Amino acid sequence: MIDREYILPAGVAGQAIRLTLPPAKLSDLADQCESLAADRQRWGLARVLQVMGIESPGGAGGEQGASRQGMWISLLADSGAYESAAFALLPVDCQYCASRDDAGLHSATVVLAGGHSASSQGAGSVSMAVCAALLRALAHQRSATPHLA
Repeated sequence: MIDREYILPAGVAGQAIRLTLPPAKLSDLADQCESLAADRQRWGLARVLQVMGIESPGGAGGEQGASRQGMWISLLADSGAYESAAFALLPVDCQYCASRDDAGLHSATVVLAGGHSASSQGAGSVSMAVCAALLRALAHQRSATPHLA
């Protein structure tokens, strides 16, 4: 089920993001994140870390295979700091905005350095709104490079 790797140079904390899913699957995962209840945020973050090729300490590579940033994000998520973990996933050179409406639903917009942007709407938590918007923006960016999609 793993597609060809797609490396984004400006990734999490300046580290490359290694995407292993095609744009359609990234969009599907964004939909899943957006529809998750607040008590499923940890699952959503774990799946996003896996898709982005950021190993967590509990992953197959163990602590030695985990990147510093992946370990940090996993520790944030494991401690319940889901919002901090989601924002730590954002590339350092992107722009973002997150909001909550009067019904308590969350939305986010992520604009990547190349201008590829996407939004989420109606998520059950801010962390999943941010993850959904990021995944969609990455899908748009990947679609713009058809030789890699």
